[in-house]
Amino acid sequence: GSDDWQTMLRSRLQKLLCSSFYSVWTGIRAANQQISCSTAAADAWRYCCDLCSETCPNSAYHAHCTSSHVTQLYKAFLERQENQGDSSWCDMMVALGEARRCHRICYGSE
Repeated sequence: GSDDWQTMLRSRLQKLLCSSFYSVWTGIRAANQQISCSTAAADAWRYCCDLCSETCPNSAYHAHCTSSHVTQLYKAFLERQENQGDSSWCDMMVALGEARRCHRICYGSE
């Protein structure tokens, strides 16, 4: 009922207000990339993608975030394959599909 609606609205409002911290998340993901922590960098990129999808969907920022997110997921996937044999291929394919969709909308099909 109304509690579900209020919870959803509160969550969306919180995301919109937190988008002002986009530059903070940019710094976090850059730092994680520099120290070669692909999993943490992928998580930070995912968070930036979520913020962009709420505040500026299918913009150049959003397209950049989605492609960088996929890149970091792929690096994390390769690291896990080397170290543990773990596979997160499906997560990466979902992110790749989102990146392709976002790029197609932002830049066109060519």
